[in-house]
This record gives sequence, C-alpha cells and structure tokens, in this order.
Amino acid sequence: MNAGLKNVTIQKSRQDLLPDDLLLDYITPEQLRTFKQSGFGIFSITVYAMK
Repeated sequence: MNAGLKNVTIQKSRQDLLPDDLLLDYITPEQLRTFKQSGFGIFSITVYAMK
C-alpha cells in the first residue's frame, strides 16, 4: 500500500536496553542468549515524512 509520503527520514534512533529479568518473562534463557549474541536489538525511532 502506498501512503504517498515523500522525504521520509529517520530523525532519531536509539536502542532500548531491557533488563534480562523482564525479557525472561517472554523468552527462554536459551532465546535470551541467542538474542544477545545476534547483534539485533529493540529500537525506538522517530520518523519524519511529508505528504
């Protein structure tokens, strides 16, 4: 679906570091180890676009 947005840019990006005990409420210890070794993360971004 095309929303017709132009000049789309990411204004801010920051990694959200969540405590292990919180993550372990949702994933197993093995999944947590894999997640930490993967280089992936949970990010918050601010996007700017013109219509």
